Amino acid sequence: VERERILDEQKRLGVVPAETRLTPRPATVPAWDSLSAGERQIAARFMEVYAAALSYVDFQVGRIVEELRASGQYDNTLIIYLQGDNGTSPEGGVGGAFNYYDVINSWGLNADEAFLEPRDRLLANLDRLGGPESAPAIPTGWSTALNTPFSGWKSDAAHLGGQRAGMVMAWPGRMEDTEAVREQFHYVTDIAPTLYELAGVKPPEDVDGIPQQTIDGVSMAYTFKAPSAPSRRTRQYFENRASMAMYRDGWWASYRMSPGEVIDEEHDFSGDWQLYHLAEDFSQSRDVAASHPGRLKELQSLFLEEAARNQVLPIRLGVREGVKKPGMESPGHYVLYPGTERYSDWGFPNVRRRSWSLTARFHVPDGGGSGMIVNQGGRFAGWGLMLVDGIPEFVYRNGDADTDLLALRADAVLDEGHHVVRVSVADSASREDGPGPVVGRARSADFTLEIDEVVVARGRVDKAVGNAFMYQGAAIGHSTGSALTGAYSGPFAFNGTIERVEFVLAPRP
Repeated sequence: VERERILDEQKRLGVVPAETRLTPRPATVPAWDSLSAGERQIAARFMEVYAAALSYVDFQVGRIVEELRASGQYDNTLIIYLQGDNGTSPEGGVGGAFNYYDVINSWGLNADEAFLEPRDRLLANLDRLGGPESAPAIPTGWSTALNTPFSGWKSDAAHLGGQRAGMVMAWPGRMEDTEAVREQFHYVTDIAPTLYELAGVKPPEDVDGIPQQTIDGVSMAYTFKAPSAPSRRTRQYFENRASMAMYRDGWWASYRMSPGEVIDEEHDFSGDWQLYHLAEDFSQSRDVAASHPGRLKELQSLFLEEAARNQVLPIRLGVREGVKKPGMESPGHYVLYPGTERYSDWGFPNVRRRSWSLTARFHVPDGGGSGMIVNQGGRFAGWGLMLVDGIPEFVYRNGDADTDLLALRADAVLDEGHHVVRVSVADSASREDGPGPVVGRARSADFTLEIDEVVVARGRVDKAVGNAFMYQGAAIGHSTGSALTGAYSGPFAFNGTIERVEFVLAPRP
C-alpha cells in the first residue's frame, strides 16, 4: 500500500514519468497482512526511527542553508544534495536488526530472506531503537517501499533499486527553471567534473612527474541553463557482488553471474541477461531482451570493454582480481604513530579472519597513565587497548550485549616510565593445535595480553568479528565515536607519550 501511495505522489510531483509502472514486491518480502501483531509492532517502530532520523537530517541541512543566508553567502553557494549512496539496504533481513553489525558479522551482507534477530529480543528493545545503544537496520518490507518504484537493493548492480539515488542541485541566480526535474542520465563520477568546470579548475595531467589517470565523468553544468538538453553522459558500466549492468543511450542490460562463472575479455555470455529500455520504462518493469537481441549483444560487448578499461577483469563472484588489495590487507609488519587523525578501516591493518598481534610502546607519566592507546570500531563491534585508572586493559567486542565483551585486564597499575604491551591473537583456523570451534559463520580466537614480556591475562571469543568493525574508524592515542565500555567516554586521549604501535598480520588460512 505504501509503495502505491509513494508512486502516486512521485507522479504528482513529476519526479517520475506519468506512465511509470510499479515493479512487483520480491517473493522473499512478506506482505504486511501476513505479519503477526508483534512483528507489525516491530516493523512500525523501525520505520518510526527511520523517519525520525530523516527528519533530523532534514532539519540540520536547513540550519546550514539558513546560516548561508544569514551570512550573505547563499547566492554564492552551489548546493549538491545526494539522497543516499545507493538503494535501500536489505541487511536487516525480514524482521529488521537491532544491531546492524551483528547481522553482517553473523550472516553476511546477503541475508535478506531471514528473520535474523529473535522477535522477543526486538520487542524487548523497542524503546532503545534509535538511541545510542542501538545500530538498527530496517526490515526488507520498508526497504522495498523506500525503493519505489524500482526493484533491487543495495549491492545489486543489475537493478536500479540498488543504484539509483535522488539528487538536488541549487545555485541561486545561476540556473534556469529551478523547479524543473532534469531527466538527463548522470552518474556520481560526474560531480567532480561539474565542480571543476564551475570553479575554473583544470586537473593536472601529472603530479610530481607522475602521469595521472584521466578523470571519468561528464560535467552536469550544461543542464543549468538547458533543463531539457540531451544527456551528455551516454554510457556507464556497473558491477558489484557478481551482479552487473551496462547503460547506453537509454538502454540498460543487466546480469547476475552463475556459480563458478569467470568473466574475462573473451567471455561469451550465455546466461540469462535482461534488457530494459529506460527511455520508455523508467522503473525496469519490462524485460525486452527477447525482442532486441542485437541491442543486448552490443551492450554485452560494451560491458566487457568498460570493465577492462576500469581494471576489474577477471570477475569471479564479484571479486576484483585485477585490482591490487590495499597495502594493509597483506600479511606483514606495520608501524603506526600517534596523531589526531582517525584512520578508516581501509587505511588500517586488517585484523579480521586471521592471527595477528599488536605491540604498543609508550611512556607512563608521573602520577599514572590514563587513556586509549589504540582502538578500532566501537560499542557494536570493535576492540581497544587502554589504561583505565592506570591499569592496562584490552577489550574486544563482537556485539552490543554484555556477553559479547571480552576484557583482559592486568592486576596492577603501571609505574611511571617506558612500557611495552603486547596483544597476541590466534585465529581458530591458524592455531598450531588445530582449528578451534566454529559458531555459526564465525571462528573463535584466543587472546593473550603481555605487559613488559610477562603474560598477565588470556581469553577466548567464540565469534571473532569476521566482516566489519563498527564504521567509526580507528585511532592511535584517543578514542573516536561510541565507547567500547562504560569505563570511559571519548575522546579518552592518552595522557602519556606513545612511541609507536606495531602490527604483525599473519597470512589468512
